[in-house]
Amino acid sequence: MIKRKLIAALITIVISNLIISVTLPISTLLDGEGKFFEDLYISGFYILGVMLFYLLPLAFFIEWVTRRAGFARFAFAFYLYLFFGFIPIFIIFFLAFYVMLVFILFFTTDECLRWHLQRTQTRTPMID
Repeated sequence: MIKRKLIAALITIVISNLIISVTLPISTLLDGEGKFFEDLYISGFYILGVMLFYLLPLAFFIEWVTRRAGFARFAFAFYLYLFFGFIPIFIIFFLAFYVMLVFILFFTTDECLRWHLQRTQTRTPMID
């Protein structure tokens, strides 16, 4: 589980960093000049901080809470991610859309990795 969450976090950091740097260039907000690689660098630090100090501990908590939910685990986990992704809106209203984007992207990546790992671990060789 820890390895899957860290891989999902790494994939989410890369994809969301690219999306945020393209759609909301930080350097144009500050001084008017668009510098793509500086935007990647700056937004990468913010995303890394959110990921390490808020999203990953939250992901472990949600995994712990939903471990016995059975079939409803997917929906329950999704709504928990949406709820906890909505909380930072009160702190950083300007970036609320991007926080939700990162949370949904992490949830989707983690669930795809979970599905892939379950599928490859339960696969039995074909008997001819």
